[in-house]
Amino acid sequence: MLVHGTAFGQAQDKAQQKCINALNKGMVKVASAQTKANGKCASDFAKGKNMDADACWNASTKVTAAETKNCTAEMSKCTMAPDYGKTSCGNVNNYAQYNASELGSDIFSQADPSAGIVLCATDKAACKCQAKAVKASNKLYATYMKVFNKCKKSGLKSGIVDVAGLPRVLTWIPSSRSPRR
Repeated sequence: MLVHGTAFGQAQDKAQQKCINALNKGMVKVASAQTKANGKCASDFAKGKNMDADACWNASTKVTAAETKNCTAEMSKCTMAPDYGKTSCGNVNNYAQYNASELGSDIFSQADPSAGIVLCATDKAACKCQAKAVKASNKLYATYMKVFNKCKKSGLKSGIVDVAGLPRVLTWIPSSRSPRR
């Protein structure tokens, strides 16, 4: 997985590219499942349906299912380990889950996301606006992840051998904080 820093290596053959691309496709699915969980949990909290949005989005069965699927893909697609950039599906999953979860925390509150969520019973208009903002930020993040992977896939195919070969905007990392897991 190419995400940041400077990684040098040699051009990856088709089997190696297949591994990298499979793990990163799974990374997008894990991140997508997590951002959807963030939105659902925040919405439910705003409506009084759960007591802790942060705990809710860190316990999503859909995220766990996406992570499991990514590890299954690794077992079948990673027959030839890449020379650089490859980590385990566990690391890829943790990265995706953590950064997508942090997006929710960044929107509402780092210390206690539940404290930053507007309750619908208190302010209906703000609650509606909040839901739209979460949906839009999730869509933006999903688009970023897809564009990053598309560019990286193309770069691997054309022989780019390090992150420096990718456009700077595509090597940006959304969060630098440590994972909660």
